Amino acid sequence: MMPRLSSRARDNLKSSQFAGPGRSFPIPDKAHARLAIGAATRSERAGNISKATAQRIQSRARAKLNNRSSRKGSSR
Repeated sequence: MMPRLSSRARDNLKSSQFAGPGRSFPIPDKAHARLAIGAATRSERAGNISKATAQRIQSRARAKLNNRSSRKGSSR
C-alpha cells in the first residue's frame, strides 16, 4: 500500500524533509524515502530532471533511510 501524505501534512513539513528542489520529493518517513529514490530515476529517464538532480534526491533519500535504520540498530 502506498503511504499517504495529505496536503495539510505536506504543507507542515520542514524544508529539510524534502529531497528535491522547490519542496519536491517529500521524505518524512522511510516509505516516502524509498518512493523518492524510484521517482527520481523515473523523472530523470522521462527528461523532467537532470542526472545531477536525480542523484541529489537519491542521496538525500538514502541518508534518510540510513539515519532511521541506524537509530533502530543502536537501540537494540
